[in-house]
Amino acid sequence: PSQCSGILGDGVVVGIEQCDDNDGSGMLPIDGDGCSAEGLVEAGYFCVGEPSACFTISDCAPGSVVDAEPTLSRDRTCLPCVRGESFSSTINQDECMVVSNCGPGQRIESDATEASDRVCLDCTLGFEFTNTENAAACTEVTTCDGNATEIQAATISSDRLCECDAGYEGDGFSCADIDECAGVD
Repeated sequence: PSQCSGILGDGVVVGIEQCDDNDGSGMLPIDGDGCSAEGLVEAGYFCVGEPSACFTISDCAPGSVVDAEPTLSRDRTCLPCVRGESFSSTINQDECMVVSNCGPGQRIESDATEASDRVCLDCTLGFEFTNTENAAACTEVTTCDGNATEIQAATISSDRLCECDAGYEGDGFSCADIDECAGVD
């Protein structure tokens, strides 16, 4: 036999062989174990050494991304996403996705993990609001004082505005009767 063509089943990778998983025990090479009977690395496998040991290519699980794709002689490598900053939700994802922000008028329903984005929930219009990003909870809308008038309705991102009626003073949420006689002798 030629030194360049190799002998299938001798456990030595030579010539056009990509792998040779037989240890020379006389057993014929077979398909389906990662190294084909023709000495080629089979799809979904990588092989190392002489005689070749073949392994199933690993997947990068949700929460991690592919750092380097597999070769005929090396497994796929993965890097983790950073909890709270980025995530990946499918296997073998190319890059971590940036975690979404909950905007004003929303609260965090569930925080992001390495494998899932943040989930936001809208505040209930007319009952609660938030004016910051990534609020843990919505704030209950303030009620106008009984001696005040609403001058701007609440939205999901702002509280209502109230103004004290004539003869009263305060911020609209708490109004006090003005004592017109105070300071008069």
